Formats: sequence, C-alpha cells, structure tokens
Amino acid sequence: MNSFTGAIASYILQKHGTQIRDVTVVFPGRRAGLFLLREMASQSSAPVFAPRITTLDSFTSEITGIQQGETLPMLYELYRSYISVTGFSRSFDDFLFQGNTLLSDFNECDNERIDVHKLFANINDLREIDDLYSDTVLYAKDFILSFWQMFIGNRKLGIAAGFGHLWEHLPSVYNHFTAALLSKGKAYGGLIMRQAAQSPSLISVWISRSGSEHFYFAGFNALTRAEREVFMHFKESGRASFLWDYDDYYVNDKEQEAGTFIRENLKSFPPPADFYHSHRHLFSCYTEEKKIHVIPVAQVTDQARYLTKLAEEGILGGNTAIVLADEKLLVPVIHALKEEMKANVTMGYEVRYTRAFALTDSVMTLYRNCRRSKKGNFFRSSDVSRILMHHFFRNYSPQIHSIHRNLLVNRTYVKDTELTLPGWLNEIFTFSGTPAEFVTFAERITVSLYSELHQSGSFTTQKTEMQALYEINQQLKGLRLIIEDNKVAIENLATIISLIKKSLAVIKLSFRGEPLTGLQIMGLLETRALDFENVIILSATEGVLPSSSQSNSFIPMGLRSGFKMRTPSYDEAIFAYNFYRLVQRAKKVWITWCTGQGITEKAEMSRYLLQIQHAGIHPLHLCPVDNRPVVPPGNAISVQKDEAVMARLEMYRNGEKTMSSSSLNTYIDCPLRFYFSYVAGMKDQDEPMDEDMDNRIIGSLFHKAAELLYGSKFETGTTVRTKDLEAITVS
Repeated sequence: MNSFTGAIASYILQKHGTQIRDVTVVFPGRRAGLFLLREMASQSSAPVFAPRITTLDSFTSEITGIQQGETLPMLYELYRSYISVTGFSRSFDDFLFQGNTLLSDFNECDNERIDVHKLFANINDLREIDDLYSDTVLYAKDFILSFWQMFIGNRKLGIAAGFGHLWEHLPSVYNHFTAALLSKGKAYGGLIMRQAAQSPSLISVWISRSGSEHFYFAGFNALTRAEREVFMHFKESGRASFLWDYDDYYVNDKEQEAGTFIRENLKSFPPPADFYHSHRHLFSCYTEEKKIHVIPVAQVTDQARYLTKLAEEGILGGNTAIVLADEKLLVPVIHALKEEMKANVTMGYEVRYTRAFALTDSVMTLYRNCRRSKKGNFFRSSDVSRILMHHFFRNYSPQIHSIHRNLLVNRTYVKDTELTLPGWLNEIFTFSGTPAEFVTFAERITVSLYSELHQSGSFTTQKTEMQALYEINQQLKGLRLIIEDNKVAIENLATIISLIKKSLAVIKLSFRGEPLTGLQIMGLLETRALDFENVIILSATEGVLPSSSQSNSFIPMGLRSGFKMRTPSYDEAIFAYNFYRLVQRAKKVWITWCTGQGITEKAEMSRYLLQIQHAGIHPLHLCPVDNRPVVPPGNAISVQKDEAVMARLEMYRNGEKTMSSSSLNTYIDCPLRFYFSYVAGMKDQDEPMDEDMDNRIIGSLFHKAAELLYGSKFETGTTVRTKDLEAITVS
C-alpha cells in the first residue's frame, strides 16, 4: 500500500541519491524511523548508508548539550529552591505532591515560551493589568481580567490568601530552580526546548558542524511555541524541509478540529511543492472506498474477545494494527491472541500488571498499614494473608494454610514474632529501619524472590515474571542511588512508598517480535506517521477517545486561555487528528466501543464515529455481537423443612432468638444463605475477620449498649418517656 513513510523514502532518494547519509530525518517518535528505513531498503537499487534518524527531543538535547534529567532529583532540586526562596518550613514529604504539579506547570510554561513573571504576577489592583499586559491582545486580556476580578474578590474575603502567598513566590522559585538545573547540565524537556528556541545562533553553529546537508521534519502535528521557534530557525537556515501527514478532507474543512494544527503548520512551514504534487494521492484518501465496521460490546473485556473472532476469520494477518485507545486493554488483548500468532507489541507490557509487582505492592501495603511500637511490628492480618496466599508461594501451601487457619482467622492484627514461616518468607516481615532504608529492604526482597523462583525451576515457565522482578530490582536500585547521591531527606514511610510506586509505574517490559512485519499492537500515539491496510481500534468510547482526564495544575483555566496554553479543546484536537490520520489510508477498519450495559452510566460511541456518520463520507457498518455469557447448568441446592429445621425456626417465633435487620436483609436476599448462617449456624472458618465495622456490627453494638444502659433502669413493658431519658442523662 501507499504510505507516508514510503513517500518520504521515495522523495529523499530522488533528491539525494546515494548521499542520503548526509540527511537527518526528525520524527515525533522513534517507530516511524524503523518503517522509513525499511522503505528505503526496498526502494534503493543499490546498498547505501542510511540517513540519520532521530526524535525532536533527542535532537534539541544534542543541540543544547543539556541532558534530560530524572524526575526525583529535579523534584528535590525544586524543593530546595522552594525553601530557599519562600523561607517556608516544610518537609519534602509534604511538598512532594505540590512539587509534581509545579514541575508539570513549569514544563508547560517553557514549552509555550510563557513569561512566568506575567503569568504568576501578583495583581493587587485591576488597574495594574493594563500596564502589565499592554502587549497582550484584547480577547486574551479579557480572560486574564476575568480571573483577577474573581481572585482579588476572594482574597479580600480571605478565601485565596494561601494560594496568593504561594503564587507571588513562583517567579522567583522558577528562576532559582531553572538556574540550578542548567548549572548541572540537566533539565526537563520543556526547559531544554526553550533553551534551543531562544538560541538561534547556537542552532546556526550546530547546523554548520552537524555534517548534515539537509534536515527533514516529518509527521508532526501540534507544535508548542518553543518547537515552532526551533522549526523556524531551521527554516531560515535554508537547509530544512517540512513534511506533513494529513488528508484534505479534514484540513480543507475549517470546522474539523482534526486539522486545527496542520492548517497552521502548512501556512508557517509549507512542504516542498514537488513532494506534495508527486504524492498527491496520499492526501485525498478519504475520497477512496473504505469499509468501516463498528462493533458495540457490553463490557470492556468483550473487545479483546472479539479479536478471537477476527483471528478465526483470518483478518489479523498481514499489514494490520490493533490500536488500543485504552492501554489497560493490553493484557486482555495479549491473552485473547493465540500463541502461534506473530504479534509485535510496541507499547510494552506495564510491570504493574505482573504478579511480581502485585507482591511488591502487597509488601508496601503491609508496612504502610503496620502499627509500630517498642514491642515490634503489628501487621494487619488481611495484609499478611494477601502475601502468604500469593501465587509465588504455592509450594508452601500446607504450612501457609496452617498459619492462616490458626493465626490469622478472627484477628485484626498479628505480631511479627508470631509469624514463623517456611523458607525465606520470614524475611518479608522483618523490616524495622528508617524510611530511606526501606528501598534497600525492597531490593533485598526482590533478589531473594528471584533466587527462589530460579531454584524452583520457574525460570523457563515464568519468564515474564522473572524479567519483571529483575526490572523492579534495577528500578529500586536506581531510586536508592538517587536518594543517596542527592541526600534526599525523607521522614515518612508513606512518602518513600509513594516514590517507589511512581518509580515502578513507568517500567514497561519489552516483548520480542518483528517490529516491521505482522500484527502490530500499539497505543494511539505510537501510530503517528504510520499507515496500515487493516486497522482495529479498541475502546472508541466517548471519554476514552478522546480522553476526559485532566492533569493537575496550579494555573487556572482563565489564565490558560488568556496565555493560549493547553486547554481541553487543545487536547481534543490532538486526539481528533490522531484518529482521522490513522484511518485515512486504511482499507478496512474495525472499531469497537463499550456500550456500558450493566453499569450505572451508559457509555456513548466516540464523537469521531458520529462525525463520520453525520458527514456521510463513509458508511458505518454496524456489526452487533452476542455478548451473552455462557452459563453452565448448576445443581440446585435445597433444604427440606423437616422437624429439626422447623424446631429451630420456632425459636424465632417464641422469642428465644431475635431477628436483626441484617438477618432480615439476608433472608430477603437469599433464604438459603439465611438458613445456613442463622438457622444452621454455619460459618466460613477461613474467612478473615473484617477490620472495619459494617452496619451489622454497628447495629449489634448499639442494641447491646442500649440493653446495658436501659435494661437495669426500666422493667419490661414500661413506657419510656422523654423525662425518663433526661433523668438518665443527668445521672
């Protein structure tokens, strides 16, 4: 099929011949570069040296000489700047959440080249706005004025005092923080991009020394202000070309949000005329025939099961991509595909879906809920039970079952010294150090577990889990070194556990697979600049595509609009482009969405499907599937009302036993369960004790307390009046 990367390869080979080694191609992501190299190999008539292929982030980091910093050291540097500037007395633990939000806001400010002194200005009088924002367009000034009118009013009422005190320090915190980062040669992505954007002479010198004769920027869409300035510097050098991936359908229609950014890019950075004309067919694919199948399913996981049906029909072979709008579907999708199917998972398998992470998380939960005293650690029995019943410890089942039955049942807490466990399991329950030492402890646990699984012969049968344990161990080691090297002071165990969880959340396990052929499983963002003949999009549900989630920020929406920063409509335009661009050159498309049957709020089909349907550019073929679960026949359970049963029931009639509200609810819900629980007196002996009081327990306690309080004061049958209760209260 005709593809965007194929057109780029053809154009570069035509322009540069065998000298493509002198060319640099910049993509928004790395995967498109692999497909470009394949296209060049297939189109080149003779062996040639490949061009240099990179991403914009790597490119600007090389130009500026500034490396991408790690999050935790930058957060601690931000904390030190915050304390130094504000003089506030505050621990790093308390600052952590606020620090993450500040770091995100500073990153966005730099990407958009925002003057932080104007954004974080401390306005006390509305008349100051005209002077401070004199160079701001009128409509933007209206947004800013609206925000400060509300803010000043709230500040006079004392509502926004705390926020205003923080706000007025942010410009100085920003200056102190960024200066500290740059002095170390490390920074976050937005600051690196800003440094490149505001240094045209640096870019000119770098271009002259780069060894590249020409630069191609390909497949981009939404550009930040800093990125646009970098592009402009390259454009002015006369050695850059810009290749945009789009379709006339959504670009020529100014009402189409999918073309919002491309329309602007085509004006500022027009592509080479000969590239557009020689590949004209690539930009009018929505006029060609497409088969778009829409499959509504009842439950989210039904979408993965639908893939089995497509596999049976032979659809999942060849040039096919399964695109997950909701990346949490990765695990069900992998399990739905047959082992013999050759699939390449580009997005990686998140370690948080593994049993190794589940155990690590359970250990962290154990110590987060632990009660510490001079006598030792007291663990919640449910936390201990969750660890002991983990899949990894099934070889110890007899011993663990005995401990569970004799020690954990009907107990809320258990002391660490009471746990006498087989093998190395005792090690899990021995930590008594400082919060900073907990990382070392977690490292040691993962090493012991890895050795245990290796010795038990699980190395071949649980390769994914072994790999996950290794990656978790390496991430913990890296976190420990960061804390030690930066002398990060952490006072609370909850903080270190939060840092560990955030650190582990970014780990993705790489799958082996052919990255260029066969079935591709990827996220929506990874499809940029790539084309597939068959496309299967899962979770095209409103709220997922586009996503309705919003990140935390200190910058109110009014100021965001006034300074033309990212807003929900900006993000929705990005989603729209990624969707329409993915579909534009596909011949056959299958799109599933979850109807939400069985949940409280019924879901809706993605707006993009409704737009296609309303525009009439392509018919949507509705393909309903039978989502009814197959329920095997069960054996009916019944209890005959013989004399013994009736005698027990009679005890409720004659007053020997009383009916509680919870027992009545049980009877209404399931008479059979009522019989087993209240008549026969049967209970699950292995059921752990509830740690929280439910309504049944609260009701029992209230009735018992009332009986003890009033039983000795009043005889049975006495009418209790208000004055009688008041007399008891006084006494």
